[in-house]
Amino acid sequence: MWTTRRCLPLALCLCATLAIIAVAAPPAADHAEFAVADYATRLHHAAAAERPLLVEFTTKKCGSCRQFAEALGGDDKLAAAAQQVPTVKIESWSEDGVRLVKQHRVVAYPTFLLVDDQGREIDRWVGWEDAATWINLVETALTDLSLIPDKKLNFAAAPTAVTGEILGRNAYWMGRTREAVEYYAAAQRLAPNRAHDLHHPIFLALTDRAVTAADLPEIEAAAGAMADCPRCTDRDLVRLGYGMLGVADQLGDPQVAAPWLRRVLDRTAASTEARVVRSRVKFAAKLPSSAGGN
Repeated sequence: MWTTRRCLPLALCLCATLAIIAVAAPPAADHAEFAVADYATRLHHAAAAERPLLVEFTTKKCGSCRQFAEALGGDDKLAAAAQQVPTVKIESWSEDGVRLVKQHRVVAYPTFLLVDDQGREIDRWVGWEDAATWINLVETALTDLSLIPDKKLNFAAAPTAVTGEILGRNAYWMGRTREAVEYYAAAQRLAPNRAHDLHHPIFLALTDRAVTAADLPEIEAAAGAMADCPRCTDRDLVRLGYGMLGVADQLGDPQVAAPWLRRVLDRTAASTEARVVRSRVKFAAKLPSSAGGN
């Protein structure tokens, strides 16, 4: 689930409840239910257990957060994945939360940070798509506990698709979209046949910024790769449609989006998912009347 840094539809505004592991001393203690707790205390407990700390940033009025919380309470595998490390939930509106949101440049919710005993970032991801995706993100993060600067050095010396994706994700959510595109594209080249591809995050990094006509060829190349991707879901294609509508709006030319909306409508014609169906109606209405709609 990939979303814009400004606001997150779909997997986009995703606050959740994370479990908190009560660790009094190493090696480990019982994992308690995810809840709000003092950040400094949890960081200290995680350090005592010689484990990283998984931090979840939440905000108010976030429907997807509730979805995550419900999934967490009803999915044993999801709960077990969360319980691999000490965790803490930070409410963005609290005194501690305001400070930490600014410190870690959190711009969307929920944001999950895996940090070391000094609060330095190991990995970051945003949103809630489904249990399998979230579990994979946690387990991938735990395979390499090096800090982001060290990951960059390691990638330069011996690039891997996993590290490239982590660095692309970090760069995107920190607002460095060009750097994100480069890391994502490298990761895609390194593992073109992976279970999930990176065409959507590449497209998102190219379009979630101020664009000019000079950017259009690169954006359309990324859109084409995404539209042709057999592993892209109907939700991914819907995001492609909204992304191209945003580009067309910035350029003041509705025709820029029209061919891409038609491709999205063609590829999602069989979808019965409610949000996809609603988006199809919107896309058809955006087509020039001469195009005949769909």
